Amino acid sequence: MLTSLGQSLKFGCGLNIIPYKWDSKSYQLSLPTRRWDIWFHRIHSLYMLCMGIIVDIRFFQFFRVKGLPASVLALHGGWGLAYLLTNICFLQFYLNREPIMNFSNQILKYVIKSKNGSF
Repeated sequence: MLTSLGQSLKFGCGLNIIPYKWDSKSYQLSLPTRRWDIWFHRIHSLYMLCMGIIVDIRFFQFFRVKGLPASVLALHGGWGLAYLLTNICFLQFYLNREPIMNFSNQILKYVIKSKNGSF
């Protein structure tokens, strides 16, 4: 039975939030083999990039309008930072896919070994 870490990895890989394939037997991440998984992750990354650009444009447009509450600026600034962080993560996944996967697998091996094989 999977713990919360294993369920989170399985869920993230299943929704293509994480650009890897989850192997339930060996509890390891691997590169996706289906072409659709790769393209779906790229479409998701492009969508997040476009939304980040739209939020940033709206954030800078609100500086021209006088009399808006500070909560609107804080909300748009928060969304802009969240999209920026997400896009940085997606860029790192795109540029360093295999080293991140190998490092994650090493951490998973250590966690499994320290829990006596129960993941």
